[in-house]
Amino acid sequence: MKTRFTFLIVLFSIFNSFAQKYESGYYIDNTGNKIEGFIKDVDWKNNPKSFEFKKNIEDNNSTITIEMCQEFSINNVSKYTRSKVQIEKSSLVFQNIDYEKELVFTEETLFLKHLITGKNTLYYYYDGGLEKFFYSKNDKTIKQLIYVKFLAKDGIEIKANEKYKRQLWEDVRCESTKFSDLNSLKFNGTELKKYFTKINTCNGSLENVVFQTKKSIFSLKGVVTANSDKIDFDDEIVKGSFDKKTGIGGGFEMELLMPYNNYSWGIFIEPTYSKLESQKSFRNKFNSPTLLNGKVDMAIFQVPVGIRHYFKTSKSSNVFIAAGMNLTNFSGETKIDFQNVDYYLSNFTTTFFGSVGFNFSKAYLEFRFNTKNNASDSSGYDVGFNRTSLVLKYEIFRK
Repeated sequence: MKTRFTFLIVLFSIFNSFAQKYESGYYIDNTGNKIEGFIKDVDWKNNPKSFEFKKNIEDNNSTITIEMCQEFSINNVSKYTRSKVQIEKSSLVFQNIDYEKELVFTEETLFLKHLITGKNTLYYYYDGGLEKFFYSKNDKTIKQLIYVKFLAKDGIEIKANEKYKRQLWEDVRCESTKFSDLNSLKFNGTELKKYFTKINTCNGSLENVVFQTKKSIFSLKGVVTANSDKIDFDDEIVKGSFDKKTGIGGGFEMELLMPYNNYSWGIFIEPTYSKLESQKSFRNKFNSPTLLNGKVDMAIFQVPVGIRHYFKTSKSSNVFIAAGMNLTNFSGETKIDFQNVDYYLSNFTTTFFGSVGFNFSKAYLEFRFNTKNNASDSSGYDVGFNRTSLVLKYEIFRK
């Protein structure tokens, strides 16, 4: 089993080095020169501090750091500007909210991502769960939009410092803007982008470039599994293995594709149902000439939950690997029968799995292997259950 997981890790390293493509773009160096070429499109979740660049697509790549570059852009995809800013880093996550206190700013040099570029420009910064928005007017000083949540004195009520509304009223508005418009403005990327676009249009901005903000994608697939199952049994009388059996199962998969790294990461859950029946004769541990007839009758409900990583091979195909936890329920009267003596299986067991597969358009083919588990519901005997599966899926819904 360790060999299989090591194989997955090696595959991940190999495919990852080829999966991310170079797209046409440019960067502006510290002397103001615009250097056009190709930038590796990592689709960063966290704002980057460097990027990989090639002058020509056949060249070796070089690393351009934030100290070397004022601005860079992947054409029609994203744009980042280097800026030395004052940043306030309080969290909006509930468990990290503190009592009201004076805002603390630190000076940092960051690559800020453009969400709206125009007379009024909106920028975005994200780093490990910390999300902040910045703005500038007429390409002047970049300032942070301030929105801070804090606990009231009673330690229960949550209040908010909504200074961003006053900032926008003073710096980013047009003649028709009413303060009531800002009172209802929510502090999130979608609403802020709408507001900046509206103001730029109102002010007749010659440039109003909107960079798309990606959202998670939900996928629903139908699933058919071809399973190869092996049962080992060991108690004080009998020890042996039933012959491997193949069978068919079915179910569905729900997957959520994450909106970064070009949708290469997904979280999924895949409930499936299958049956297993097998018979075999065994000698007991005392080498008695009398054979014991064993019979397996299993109803198996499995729920793999895991993480999947895709490596794009073309516009419509991917290679992928996955790993996670497999929750197994041996439902109903699931048991092993030796000469009318019943050995019942545990209602729930947990194993780990790894898999590798290929996707073309809406079709998916996956080979999955699981760690072996003890499915016995008693300390008096062991029942080893091991399954490998060939999984065929077809996407029936995506949004």
